[in-house]
Amino acid sequence: MPVWQHVDYEPGANEERYHFDLGYARKNIFDSGWSFKFQCRMDLRDLEDKDDISERFRPKISFSHPLPINISGRPIKMYFSNEFNYDSVVDKFNRHRFGAGFNIPLNSVMTWEIGYQIETNRLKNNSWDSDSMLMTGFNFRF
Repeated sequence: MPVWQHVDYEPGANEERYHFDLGYARKNIFDSGWSFKFQCRMDLRDLEDKDDISERFRPKISFSHPLPINISGRPIKMYFSNEFNYDSVVDKFNRHRFGAGFNIPLNSVMTWEIGYQIETNRLKNNSWDSDSMLMTGFNFRF
């Protein structure tokens, strides 16, 4: 599903993004209890301080598995994910995200997600910088 996003960086360096996602998911692979998800996102990026529109490709692989802990008959699930960003402007991979966490069911349509993510970004001098993040969110399924 295409999505539009406005990103405020600093004056003169804002960005308009258009996301296009393709994905594949498989539950209980080889009767192991593990689920697999692959998402490939393409971002069309219109940067305010550049003349051209650039592309960024963001493939992401995720695995999840239910734990033997249930809330109202629904299992808590642990997950691992790995995402790389390839930027066509610099013709390089310029970001890597690895995350792990838990999806905790709150009711039949809502889960609470809590996890950790480390994000590594390529700097202009070609060195790398990492940030650690606590990830939280709510997921809804209808």
